[in-house]
Amino acid sequence: MSKNSKFTYILGAGASANALPIVKSRKGHPGMADAFEKLAKDLWENKLLSAKAKPVAEQICNNLVWLAEGTRKFGTPDTFAKNVALLQPGSLSKLKEALTCFFQIEQFVNLKTDERVLIFLTTLMNRKIFPENVHILNWNYDMQIQIGASIFQEEEVDYQNHVWSKKLPLIDYYPQYGPNLSPQIINNLSMVHLNGIAGYYLAKDNSTILNTKYTKSKLDDINQLLETIIALEFDCHNLLTFAWEAEIGGKSVTSAIRHAKDMVKETEYLVIIGYSFPFFNRNMDKEIFNIINHQPSKLKKIYFQDPVRDGSFLRSQFGIAENIPIEHIIEVDNYFVPMEL
Repeated sequence: MSKNSKFTYILGAGASANALPIVKSRKGHPGMADAFEKLAKDLWENKLLSAKAKPVAEQICNNLVWLAEGTRKFGTPDTFAKNVALLQPGSLSKLKEALTCFFQIEQFVNLKTDERVLIFLTTLMNRKIFPENVHILNWNYDMQIQIGASIFQEEEVDYQNHVWSKKLPLIDYYPQYGPNLSPQIINNLSMVHLNGIAGYYLAKDNSTILNTKYTKSKLDDINQLLETIIALEFDCHNLLTFAWEAEIGGKSVTSAIRHAKDMVKETEYLVIIGYSFPFFNRNMDKEIFNIINHQPSKLKKIYFQDPVRDGSFLRSQFGIAENIPIEHIIEVDNYFVPMEL
């Protein structure tokens, strides 16, 4: 592995598609709208719900059905969310709650994991240390990377007697749970979630709460998650964001893009996996590629992993020079790892 060359991965929904839905349905896998409705149905019919959990479960079911209808009408949750923000701004938090509950339940109760993540991490590491020359820009709300990384090194946070203690994760990422990140970690991030994470943090100290559960092999049951949501109802807010929120003053979005731009400055090899470059992310994508492609650019090659699109559109969309090769990787059984690594 070259310690000098700098690699940046951009991950889209396709990078988690073996565990979680992408927008459109494909053979054997429902699209997002269908997946939202299925989870609502399963939750509604769950005979193990406690009396305390039932009211919040019913609310989540109703919200998921509403989210499914909006996603189907507008094509993506992101576009539906923007419509909600424009016409019913008070309902945007309901939409984020529904999305967050979906990802929390699917990953930490139903244990949906994309095994390609574990193979990818195993391939990259010679020791249980994530390579410093690899950075990840993650457009996904999910925590598939963290779940895979926790097998090598569990991330632990404890808060007792007003004192935080923390065992750092294998991959330092933003936004992160636990106490506020130290300047040393902020300056050495390995991954940024550009749209935030489907989780919660306490408003009073900026610390995520429900994501602490992912280090366990499984939540005790669905009631534990639902009762935690009830307990935190008035003392937390959501870590999930949308790229377009930067245009209306979203601080967490602008922080994410700032960290991302710092990470990609020295990129020599760019690997794009399962990302469709949707219209609603265009401004953030443009800012990122302006840094990667800034002259004199160090970029040597782009690998575009997608079963259909070949990545050639990147030249016109972001001004990629003709002398920078774009290699189309059709095979998607595993995350692509360049020979240069």
